[in-house]
Amino acid sequence: MKKNTIFLLYITLFFSIGISQRYFSDPTEIISFGINNSKEIQENKKFYQEKIKSAKYALEPFLPQIGINFSNSKNVPIESPDTKIKSINISINQKIYDNRKEELTYKYNKQNALIDYLTFLQSIKNFELEIIEKYYSLILQHKSIQLNEELLLSMNNELKIYEYEYNNGIGLKSDLIEYQISINELNNKINDLKNEEENIKTDLLNILNINPTEEVIFTESNSQLKIEKEKIKKQQKLIEEKIITNDIELKKIDLETSFQKKQNFMNKLFFLPSISLHGEVSFSGNNFPLTQPTYSVSLVLSFDSLPFFPTNFSNSLSVNKKRINSASNNFSTNIVPELNYFSNQRLRKISYNQSLIIQENKLKELKKSTTQLINQHDSLIDFILLLTESIRLKEEKLSIIEYQSKNGLIKVSNYINEKISLNEAKINLLNQQINLLLIQKKLKILTGETK
Repeated sequence: MKKNTIFLLYITLFFSIGISQRYFSDPTEIISFGINNSKEIQENKKFYQEKIKSAKYALEPFLPQIGINFSNSKNVPIESPDTKIKSINISINQKIYDNRKEELTYKYNKQNALIDYLTFLQSIKNFELEIIEKYYSLILQHKSIQLNEELLLSMNNELKIYEYEYNNGIGLKSDLIEYQISINELNNKINDLKNEEENIKTDLLNILNINPTEEVIFTESNSQLKIEKEKIKKQQKLIEEKIITNDIELKKIDLETSFQKKQNFMNKLFFLPSISLHGEVSFSGNNFPLTQPTYSVSLVLSFDSLPFFPTNFSNSLSVNKKRINSASNNFSTNIVPELNYFSNQRLRKISYNQSLIIQENKLKELKKSTTQLINQHDSLIDFILLLTESIRLKEEKLSIIEYQSKNGLIKVSNYINEKISLNEAKINLLNQQINLLLIQKKLKILTGETK
């Protein structure tokens, strides 16, 4: 008895390991799994978070540059003793002012890294929407199969009645044949729906990065099609503002336009110099410790933005043994034949104007798409209400036609067509409810709502 029990435990363990099953019954659960199971999303998240850190700590242009140089030389004269000279030079360069060029670039890069991260987060939202669309397509397909199978069961039961009536000389053979043809057509339709359901399920598994051979069961909860049926046309202005504020592409366009505007302004201040301070201390001598320090400091004014004649001024002082050893002033300039200087200036202005036009067009596009989405949302609400009422009337009409068909007042084909029409209306209602739900999800993503 004990051996049999152990054997059964091994068999149970074997099958539990061999058969892997997953159950999903809620879109939120599927989305969470899809994001966590996507290697691409996880790696991209690390990349963009690190990019933000890198941009934040890119402070090299603002920090002093320190240089250390050591030299050891030996002179070997012919008629005098050898001499050894050792020296250590420590220098420091600090930029004091550069017309805020480096500051502007730093802020731009930091903001750009943040926008790239927000774009990544937006791509996750789009990924979520893709999962939701596929999931509800699968639910719709499953419901369509279910409704058609219920219709098939009902028609098979009624077929027995037609067969009984025909066999007993009460019914017509043409009615029986017509009913059998309709049943065959419905069987073909169900097979097609099942094939399409399998294709949709395979697509969803690929999106979720699940092996298609793994057994996965998607079910639906009663709360899934909980749809808000309130119209939103009156809130259009508020929704537009939220979408415009939350749109990542527009933020990127705004950043580029603002950066170009500031750059063009700075280009007009070409006469302002960049100012930097250079300090140096040198130790030299024949042997360690080196005890002959020399200090020097210089202030450099660089007019590198001047067109045609970029110019540098520098003023230097050298101190040795606590007294000024030397002072010098230097001036240098280069003649740069910038033949396209004025053309480049015009191009910058045109480029800025183009950015403004792109910005304006993007705003128009967002307002137009928002209006279309809101109109589609409210139209669907009206359509769903009308379709619900139509289904109620069709059900009432079907009971009348069923009576007329059984009493020979109308053709059987009319009764069949009415049953199929009612079934298609129910499927269409579910389809429109899902479309409305997807629009509401999309609006939440566009407006930046998290829930």
